[in-house]
Amino acid sequence: MILNPVLINQAATVPASLLHLDVDPNAERFMVIDRKTAALLYHSKTLGQSIHKVVFPLQYSIPDASLCVLLFDDDREFESKMADHILCDTVDLKLL
Repeated sequence: MILNPVLINQAATVPASLLHLDVDPNAERFMVIDRKTAALLYHSKTLGQSIHKVVFPLQYSIPDASLCVLLFDDDREFESKMADHILCDTVDLKLL
């Protein structure tokens, strides 16, 4: 049996949306919500890190898309915070 090799286009890009978050050091958790549908897209603990990068589908890079980011302080020392109308950067997944 002879199998033909599958050729993959190495030059092709894989576009996606990248959200760069610089999280308040007092926050223990953050959530990312689709503003149009109120769907929870991502939820994570900060684990003491202030910089987070989250990859989403390409649709969150277009100007019509919008995300909300919610920050929570589980110690209840500070109020929750929200950033609204967040737009992701368009990136090539091959370069991440």
